[in-house]
Amino acid sequence: MNGFRKNEWRIIICGLMLLCLITMMKMTVNASQKKVVANKGYNINIGKKKTVNLQYTAKGNGYFYFNLKNKDDNYVRINVTANYKTYSSDNTYVYGRNSYRSEKYCFKKGTKVTIKIISEYGSRLSFRLSEKKLKNFEKEKNDIVSKATTMKLKKTYNGVAQEGDEDWWTFVAPQSGNYTISAVCVDSQRSVYIEGFKITSDDYILSRTCYGGNGWQTVDRVKVSKGDKICVCVTSGYHYSALYKLNIHR
Repeated sequence: MNGFRKNEWRIIICGLMLLCLITMMKMTVNASQKKVVANKGYNINIGKKKTVNLQYTAKGNGYFYFNLKNKDDNYVRINVTANYKTYSSDNTYVYGRNSYRSEKYCFKKGTKVTIKIISEYGSRLSFRLSEKKLKNFEKEKNDIVSKATTMKLKKTYNGVAQEGDEDWWTFVAPQSGNYTISAVCVDSQRSVYIEGFKITSDDYILSRTCYGGNGWQTVDRVKVSKGDKICVCVTSGYHYSALYKLNIHR
């Protein structure tokens, strides 16, 4: 009898532990406002003509995106807001039984991001926000020359060009000679526009649009003197984001 009770308690304890684990893995959101963390799944229940605001704080050492699945036959509308700006690239509808993956975003560490989900008829959704950390990633806010991210020779750098954003990079030549600026748009069916300037002599460097799927491309080969500063600006094509890589070598 005692042996049976011990086994019974073991089963109950194991069941409770499993239930706690499932709860931790996927939380249900019923409130109108909820702070979300990366790499964790959420079930979201929205009533008729209701809105849920999901709030996320940017980490600043990479980019993030989110996946949303509509489990019902109606639709929801979503948009993303950060720094008082609403991004039109994710101002869209997700219709019944469909899944949606957002654009990539990167913001300065500590930036508050709001993902608004609006339902007309009531909806059940699943949501997950994913973070991706990359080495030698751009330092936001690098949207002006004076705040450009510094580059070093023979290192490959990463960035996300997003809607309405300029990514500035700067490089100081350690010695005189010819230098090559190369770039690649990592995301297929996307593009980034790259233009460079040799600040010391105020010379304009050749610009280039890099399309996803075309591999590494040479933006320009430029002759500089020791101490010359080269500045490179990267922007996104159209109203979407694109992951890119950039380097300068001899």
